[in-house]
Amino acid sequence: PGAPPPPPGYGYGAPPQQHNQWGGPPQPPPLPVFDTPSREEVAELDKDVPEFQTDSAGCSLVVFRPKELKFKRSKIVQGGAQNVVVVSSVEETLTRFRREVDDAPPPMAMGGMGMGGMGPVQLDTMVKPKGRRSTGSFDLLVKLLKASNTVEADSAVMKALEAALSGEAEAGSDDHDDEKETQDPAEGGEGGEDGGDDEGRPSPVVCQPASQSAHKLEALSAALSEGKLSLDIIEKVIEARAGAVAPLREGTEALVKFVARHSIPTLLFSEGVRDLALQILLAQIPMAGAMAKSLPPTLKLIANPLTLSPPAGPGPGPGGGPVVTGLELSATMPPSHTLPVTTRTKNVGTALTDPTVAELVARRQNVLLVGSNPSEASMAQGMTSVGGGPEATVLKVGYLDLTQPDLCGRLAAFESNGFDAVVVGEGSLNYVNDFLTEVATGVAPGAPAQDGQQHLRDSQMAAQAQAANLHLLHAGLS
Repeated sequence: PGAPPPPPGYGYGAPPQQHNQWGGPPQPPPLPVFDTPSREEVAELDKDVPEFQTDSAGCSLVVFRPKELKFKRSKIVQGGAQNVVVVSSVEETLTRFRREVDDAPPPMAMGGMGMGGMGPVQLDTMVKPKGRRSTGSFDLLVKLLKASNTVEADSAVMKALEAALSGEAEAGSDDHDDEKETQDPAEGGEGGEDGGDDEGRPSPVVCQPASQSAHKLEALSAALSEGKLSLDIIEKVIEARAGAVAPLREGTEALVKFVARHSIPTLLFSEGVRDLALQILLAQIPMAGAMAKSLPPTLKLIANPLTLSPPAGPGPGPGGGPVVTGLELSATMPPSHTLPVTTRTKNVGTALTDPTVAELVARRQNVLLVGSNPSEASMAQGMTSVGGGPEATVLKVGYLDLTQPDLCGRLAAFESNGFDAVVVGEGSLNYVNDFLTEVATGVAPGAPAQDGQQHLRDSQMAAQAQAANLHLLHAGLS
């Protein structure tokens, strides 16, 4: 007879061990599920939180809403170069904040960590501007007027100009109440009237170091009417000194060449003087200076023009050529043109009153806005009225001056005014140029070029067709 079966536990008093079907030990029971994300945690994961990024030139930038920025970039890229408009300002955007750049280490690459978290932000390691602040076209003309000694320093017009510049002048009439401009807090300004933007978002800090009111422009115009400066002398001085007193930001010439090559309408605003702002650009962009001393036809400069002596006037000035008699501050261009160009009128709506600008941007719905002040978010106002199409997609890129007080507050002001990304420090226009390249070619920087060849051909054909239509319209053959 066979051996008897072993007792339970194989003689050790333990219950018999159960084996699985493969003869191995049994699998342990599953652990209870206790770490399922809650609804609040899922919502937190979906938040669009800020990130630090670095462009292809090494410039550091803050992206406030990366997901929203990605959506906007994709939408504008799909529209192509034939459906985008560039809007920017001359002072402190195309020109640098300061005349020199500190020889500091290159900007740190500070990518977002995990959930968009930011690492330690060491702004003192960024490339900072140094030296004197760049001179805008308004201040440059004031300095030229004073240096010319053509108007007595104690004259009434010069005293009125000094008072207007120092902020001590009275508005003088109710006509100026609507033209009170936001000032730099260091100059005693108290921000905008409503303390926020057009969408009702608060603006913690609003700075406008280059803002010009109608009162300041009128005071300068009155002084110029007595000064009788020669336009030729002004142009020669700026041509010789533009790079020293108002150096252009790195990448400005590449931007001008690119928008000209791809027929992208570009609106440049200045609250200063158009003739001087134009000369600042021409003196430092050889390509534009070679084109009969003019900007490309798709690039429009909206600013306050000088008034000059007519042919039958007092004759040429000391240096030859026409004489400056003031600033054109009345609606003498088209009947609906809004002058003067100040902080409140510096927007697409103002530019559209010029028929050539309206024709240039017609049927375009995407905007790339580039500014150096939170308040410049309003430069895109009026774009929704173009062509009567859907609401415009506006991507806003800012530049943060590290020499300004309260950097955190200023950065928060950029965010509350709807900017998508802000380049930190005296950065170049590389981020803007890379994005426009992607819009025109369909290829992101660093991607294989062949993937976007068809997109590039379609974009170029559309731009050529539009240029041909504009030519026919001007020729009266359409």
